[in-house]
Amino acid sequence: FDKKYIFSSIENSLKRLINVALLIMEISNLILAFGLGFLWHGLQIFWVAGLPRQLKKTKPENGEVDSQRSFMLFWLDQYSWIGLTIIAIGILSLIRGLI
Repeated sequence: FDKKYIFSSIENSLKRLINVALLIMEISNLILAFGLGFLWHGLQIFWVAGLPRQLKKTKPENGEVDSQRSFMLFWLDQYSWIGLTIIAIGILSLIRGLI
């Protein structure tokens, strides 16, 4: 066996391993940044829309059938659920980016 060949093979393997580790670290940083962005955006939505009526302890108020009020209540609830979902994605991304 040629010692130069063995050492160069080991050296190449270590270089590839280091490159993979650096790539994983960069991806973790990217996931962390995306998580912060999702969390920020979700918190802004939550600040505006609040909790969905389905999660509040009080009985949800309903508008009249086919009225603009019932339509707006529906979309406000949807907006609230979207905000909560984005917050959850942000938190999960932060946890994944930190691990």
